[in-house]
Formats: sequence, C-alpha cells, structure tokens
Amino acid sequence: MKYLVLLLSLPALYADTLHVSLDTSPLGGNLFSIVFYLINGDATMNNTATVSNAQFGGGSLLGVPTLATTGASGSLATSLTLTDIEFFNAYIHDFGAGSSLSFDLAFTANFAGGTPDSLAFVLLDGATLAPIPTLDPLGSDVLLLFDLSNPGSGQAYATDPERTAITLAAPVVTQSEPASVPEPRSLALTATMLAGLACWRGGARLHSKWRRRM
Repeated sequence: MKYLVLLLSLPALYADTLHVSLDTSPLGGNLFSIVFYLINGDATMNNTATVSNAQFGGGSLLGVPTLATTGASGSLATSLTLTDIEFFNAYIHDFGAGSSLSFDLAFTANFAGGTPDSLAFVLLDGATLAPIPTLDPLGSDVLLLFDLSNPGSGQAYATDPERTAITLAAPVVTQSEPASVPEPRSLALTATMLAGLACWRGGARLHSKWRRRM
C-alpha cells in the first residue's frame, strides 16, 4: 500500500519517447539476457521509466523474467516499468537473439539534488552470464546510459574489441525533437554508477544461481 501511494504521487511528465535500435545479427541466434536498471541516486522516489514495443528481429523472449526487483513491474512482452523505489531497481529477461533488437523508451527526468538518477541498458552473454564488454569508460559495460537530470539521447557504447569477440555497434537512439548534448558524467554520478555496479554484480550472481538451477 505504501508503494502504491508513492507511485500515485509521482509526476506524470515524460520526456519525448525515444526509439532505441541495436543490430544484433552478430549474436547469431544464441541465448542472451536483456537488462534494464534504474539507480535512485538522489534518494528520492521521483522517477519512472517505461520500455514498450520491444521487437526482436526474428528472435524472441524466453519464458518469464529471470529477475525483477521491487521497482520493476510488467514485462518486455507487453510493457515494462521501472520505478526508483529502491536504490537499485532491475529487470532481466532471457531472449534468443534475432537480427535486431528495438524498443521504445520513455522516462521522467526529475532531480531532487545531490546525485542524479541513472537508467541503463545492458546485455548479458548467455554463455558467461556476465555483461558483454563495452567501451563504457566506467567499466560497468552498459550499452546505453541516461543521466536523468540531463538525459538528452543518452550515452551509447559499442562493444570493446579488446575484451570480447562479439562485435556490436552502439545502439541508435532517435526521438521526435533534437536532443541537447548530455554533459559529461559528473563525479557524483560516477560514484553512484560504481555503487550501482556493485549492486548489479550481486544481481547478476542471483541470476547466475537461478539459471544454474534450471
């Protein structure tokens, strides 16, 4: 009931819907996992993100979500919502890769001061149960990251050729209005992302244990 009251109190002002597309043909139809996570950097429950219209280019989701924290509701099969109820709010779903992966993304961009909230998109390698290495300078291996105090079109990264044989170009993000260029990540956001990465590693270990029991 407490969470319902808080959810109803959230502002309903979203930025323009973004369309994200990724060429996944190099993944060769193998098993991977889609990850979205929302970090509550400003310690205030004031942001939500919605992922909808997910398309898999001949691939498909597999089964039910393998991990969904308290802040995640719904499913990529229909519409997924992440709310910053906790510090780390995550959703993981296995999928068989097709030629492409695309989805629509909308989110609020509220900021209560201090460290901004951040939203990330990651792919896990089904063989290693670890994130596919990317050129993200923080080493958190995100493919796409938004600083919700100044989201613009986010920061997109290709895979890192020195750490993986998987070659993926950076996701392409489009929207109806030109986006302002995001500022470089602040020291506060960097610290939050590193803390979120620690939570992410813990979540990945839970995901790994779940998969091994299957």
